[in-house]
Parts: sequence; structure tokens; C-alpha cells
Amino acid sequence: MKIGIKNFKLTGPAAGTLRATADVQLAYSNGRKLLTIRDAKVIEGKEGLFVSLPSIKRGERYLHLVVVEDLELEEKIKTLLLGQYVLEAGKKEGKKQ
Repeated sequence: MKIGIKNFKLTGPAAGTLRATADVQLAYSNGRKLLTIRDAKVIEGKEGLFVSLPSIKRGERYLHLVVVEDLELEEKIKTLLLGQYVLEAGKKEGKKQ
């Protein structure tokens, strides 16, 4: 299975703790698309960066709209998103200097 990051966008200071959004695309090894998760988020939390897959707020709690049952796959998705964020944020910082 291949995992791709599409439509990656860094956010600006007005977005609060939100640092980036992206779509995650899962495909078979032959390239045929299997699933797209839209609007995954990279968020700056109290303990550092983390990835949040789509969810909605219900009262005081969040309901996850996407649940990855395979922990290894979930870790790969999160690692790819965080890696993409570090890469893109580093490019942006390099342009500022």
C-alpha cells in the first residue's frame, strides 16, 4: 500500500494552533486509489506537534470521523504528515532569512 500527501497547506498565524492541513491518499501498490482522507490537520499542542484526522465537536467532546484501526498504518500516516510539515515549514523559514 502507498500513502500519499496531497493538497498540503501551511496555515498562517490567524489559525491559532492549527499549523497545516492536507489530504491523505491511500492506494494499492499498483497505484489504484483506495481511500482519501480529507482535511487531516497538524496542530501545535501543549506537548508539541500532533496529527488530528477529521472530527467534529459534539458538546464538549470530539467525535472522530475517521478511525484507523491498524496502529501501524495510523503511525505511518502521522509520521508522513509531520515529516511533510517539518519540510515545508523549514522551506518557508529559509525563504524568510
